[in-house]
Amino acid sequence: MLKACSGIIEGVALSQFLPGASYDVSETLGLQLLDMQAAVEVRATDPLSDHIDLARLTDGVHVALPDKPAERPE
Repeated sequence: MLKACSGIIEGVALSQFLPGASYDVSETLGLQLLDMQAAVEVRATDPLSDHIDLARLTDGVHVALPDKPAERPE
């Protein structure tokens, strides 16, 4: 996520998504976040892709904060 958002899309509260964190979301929600310039796509070759199956088991949401404190949002 690049920036904080508000509102609800497809029954999902956007306020739960924190800038600097990565989430696995539905394709439809992901495309809308991209259109809003609120997120960037994490490609299948990126490390987060190892968690896709876990995200499916947890209703499609996986949160991964950056490892380095300097990369975390304040």
